[in-house]
Amino acid sequence: MNSLKLLTPLSVVNLVALFCVTQILPEIVPFRGSDEIKITGYAAMVTGGILLAFLLIIRRSNAKLFKSRKSEDVVLSATTGFMIVFSWMPVWFAKYDAVLDTKMYYSAPLFVTGVFMTIISNYFARIKQNYWIGIRTPWTLKDETVWNKTHKLGGYTCVTGGIVLCLFSILSFIFDSASLAKYGLIISMGLFLIPCAYSYVEYRNIQSNKPLHQIGQAATVSQAKKSSARSWIIWLTTIVPLIVVLAIVYLAYKEPNVVFESNAFKLKGGIYGVNIPLAEISEINLIGWREMPAISIRTNGISFSKVHRGKFRTTAGDKIHLSLNRGISHIIRIVDHNGHAYYLNMKNADETKRIFDIITSQIGSTIPKRYNVLE
Repeated sequence: MNSLKLLTPLSVVNLVALFCVTQILPEIVPFRGSDEIKITGYAAMVTGGILLAFLLIIRRSNAKLFKSRKSEDVVLSATTGFMIVFSWMPVWFAKYDAVLDTKMYYSAPLFVTGVFMTIISNYFARIKQNYWIGIRTPWTLKDETVWNKTHKLGGYTCVTGGIVLCLFSILSFIFDSASLAKYGLIISMGLFLIPCAYSYVEYRNIQSNKPLHQIGQAATVSQAKKSSARSWIIWLTTIVPLIVVLAIVYLAYKEPNVVFESNAFKLKGGIYGVNIPLAEISEINLIGWREMPAISIRTNGISFSKVHRGKFRTTAGDKIHLSLNRGISHIIRIVDHNGHAYYLNMKNADETKRIFDIITSQIGSTIPKRYNVLE
């Protein structure tokens, strides 16, 4: 394992460097790609530590994990490079948060992950059965034939998944749409899960057909297994993506639950929830559709029929958050200290008005006079 002799010290140097750098970073750094996600400065050290632990375990196991030295060197080098790049991303985001475009926060990690998966997936078929790396399901670990067939299939599906990640990351960057990044991630995850499901099906086929092998019907069993495996692959590549799409549509259309806390107003549930601290509300109005700003583009959301949810951009270039149902006359408009505007309503006007009254009653006593609270 010549590569480990170089990669292990490299991971140690990386971890030490991360430790030194994170000492001068804030403990918590805002993640501008989302109002609700935070990056901890020490997340970088955790990633670096995981890399070092992984290499030490592989080195101590002293097992031959690949069918050739070249395959081992490529996979371990790619894994180390990926983890090092990923470990420095929180540091990069923290240092250049003021100048980085928001879309870099979701497109860059996705692209790096896609490149990594595309590289190592080409070597899946060369991984020997082991407990440390590869597609380690209970069924691949029990049967070497299942292991080999699963990794051969996984090579194709995971390369495809890596290419999908790269493609969607580029598209999400070009169109400034986090939604494209999410969809690319969901599609690729579905492709990554196909070999896991296949390993179970193949293992069951082998176990159920063992008696037939013993009485000399190997050819019949082989044909049956191929037919069964083919039908399962077709099922997984058609029905599963359809179920995933339907689940996304359901969560996107689902009206969020309104939750009031002592110091915050939240929309929970679905995909596009928000968290608005009451102390940060600078303006709240009850408006109609005629007072809505003109929308230029949907950057991270859905807009079908009578439902509009997620992040949008107006023709004036302002970024706004919508959670709206068409046909309801009342709309609550909330603006925070940073100038971010939120437009929301419920499925009936009375409920929308009730929520507006609750918010204004909770913040009315603490709002400075310059704030504009209208009915």
